[in-house]
Amino acid sequence: MKTAKFYSALTLILILLTSGAMNVIGKNNTNGNPRPFLDDKKLITYVVTIYHDAGFENEMNGYMVVMTDGKGKNLSYPQTFIPGTWTYIFHETGPSDGIRTAMLIKAPHTGGPGLHFRNASIHGPFECGHKYELFIVPEGLSEGNTGIR
Repeated sequence: MKTAKFYSALTLILILLTSGAMNVIGKNNTNGNPRPFLDDKKLITYVVTIYHDAGFENEMNGYMVVMTDGKGKNLSYPQTFIPGTWTYIFHETGPSDGIRTAMLIKAPHTGGPGLHFRNASIHGPFECGHKYELFIVPEGLSEGNTGIR
């Protein structure tokens, strides 16, 4: 009898742990980075687009897309740049205020001088349920001559 109760309790614990793990695994955005377990109406969404018509896609291996607040603190995990993927999405709980900056930086483990990109910044306030767009362009270009609004 003790053995049956033990295995019943163990089975129940395993079911609960497995369902919790599946819930965590299923809560990812399109780039595979964890998202808070909140409704999108309770999140601020930042859509970062990287200018990509300059023909330098092959030189962009080893870069990361980073989103920070005005103090330089990451809002979310940095996302690895994937050649051919030009839009990256970040989330933040809100509402919030201040400056938000998107950057494309060389990953720490990669060498060489690399390409240089202008950081894209916007000023708040930022409201829950809204999307805010930022555009990262190579240095020497401005949004005015890239076709980006």
